[in-house]
Amino acid sequence: MTRKVEFIFCGGCNPCIDRLELRDKILQELERQDWKLIEQKEDAQLTIIINGCPTACIRDREGTLMSIVIAGESVNSYPIKGKFICKSVSDLISL
Repeated sequence: MTRKVEFIFCGGCNPCIDRLELRDKILQELERQDWKLIEQKEDAQLTIIINGCPTACIRDREGTLMSIVIAGESVNSYPIKGKFICKSVSDLISL
């Protein structure tokens, strides 16, 4: 069964990570796990919020079954080195 994911981005005023590159890497991994990118929030089973820096201007999305917040080099408030962010997100989804 295909599951649905949406990505939300901060405004990008002070990024310390490449948000679009990270989205692409995460999406590649999710597609292997039978996730599909959608545009409409109301259908999303997972929301991945990508903030470019630790300020995390966007922290939550109401109405989503599950959300993961990336804020610079952290995932759900846990420090994660840049090259391990994608794996960390994938591990959270697999739980």
